[in-house]
Amino acid sequence: MSEEKNIATEEKTEDKAEEITEAAINENADKEVLSTEEEVSFDDAVVDDMIESNSYDDDRKKVTKIADLFIVAEVLILIVIITLTVVFGYVLSELKKENDLSQQYLTELSGIRDRLDEDKAEYEARRREQMEENIKIAMFLEDEEPEEDNGFYISLGTYEQDGDESNGAEPIEWLVLSTEDRGILLISRYVLDCVPYNDTDEEVTWESCSLRKWLNDDFLNTAFTPEEKLRINTVSVQNDDNKRWGAPGGNLTGDKVFCMSVSELKDRFEFDTWYTQEEPDEMGRFELGYSSLLMVKPTAYAESRGVFSNYFDETAFEEKYELLGYEEKYTGRKGSAWWLRTPGFDGRYACRVGFDGLFGDADSLSVTSDTVGVRPAIYISGI
Repeated sequence: MSEEKNIATEEKTEDKAEEITEAAINENADKEVLSTEEEVSFDDAVVDDMIESNSYDDDRKKVTKIADLFIVAEVLILIVIITLTVVFGYVLSELKKENDLSQQYLTELSGIRDRLDEDKAEYEARRREQMEENIKIAMFLEDEEPEEDNGFYISLGTYEQDGDESNGAEPIEWLVLSTEDRGILLISRYVLDCVPYNDTDEEVTWESCSLRKWLNDDFLNTAFTPEEKLRINTVSVQNDDNKRWGAPGGNLTGDKVFCMSVSELKDRFEFDTWYTQEEPDEMGRFELGYSSLLMVKPTAYAESRGVFSNYFDETAFEEKYELLGYEEKYTGRKGSAWWLRTPGFDGRYACRVGFDGLFGDADSLSVTSDTVGVRPAIYISGI
């Protein structure tokens, strides 16, 4: 009985084991199915995620493109703004320059107007002074009558003038310029000789030039007798610097015979025209004056010595001299260049008066020029 129970128990145990095994197998099968389903489900999710991810990338690319467009637009706007700012600034700068130039021109025009007024006033004052001087001179000359251009002339000394040395020297005629405390100022009526301002090409002043020595030695002793020389005063001569170029005039000198200076001509001659300007005129000169009394003839002897002379012709008058205030009545008149003692551009140049009666601080020639004449000036104690 006991054995049968054991067999029955074993059979039940085996059956139970089979059931458990089967159950385990079924359970594992279910788990495999579930796992497969989960894997399938997982793959679908991945796919969905991939789809969603691709959609996001497209959107992100679109957004990025839009952002880039905005950046490009901002850069273009910035470039336009900068360009407009630069252009506007340039326009304002040019307008300011134009305004500054306008103000400068107005200032210059005002200055020119003032200078013209000053020149006119100076000219009128000089004319009044000259009339007073003429009255004083007339008192000395008594019955003498003024000749052309209201000039008074006297004779003193002799010098070769007609070019014929066989007939002796001719009397020197002198134009009376003014009466002063130190004497009566005279200047020769004609250009008497042709002598360089200096024998060598070097920087000199009136004090050291060879022309000064020639005038106070050779000319003085040739032209005047001992009695006549006693009537000629030794005077202190002021030697001004060149006002245009600044060349030094040198020390004061004591002379009996001398050349006039630029300032002396301006003070003692009545000018038809006088220009004061910063820029050159149409003839290339900065400051110049013209007087008919400065347009003087050379003697025949001076011409034989090589002095430059020329005729004031009608063609030249029409082309340039009419612009400078010349009177047409002077056409056909002959003139010669002559030295002034004022230095020119530097010490190697000296000022001179042109054959046409024009002169100025900027008008000079080399001191060794052998075509410029001499028109001496002296002070005498009485007539």
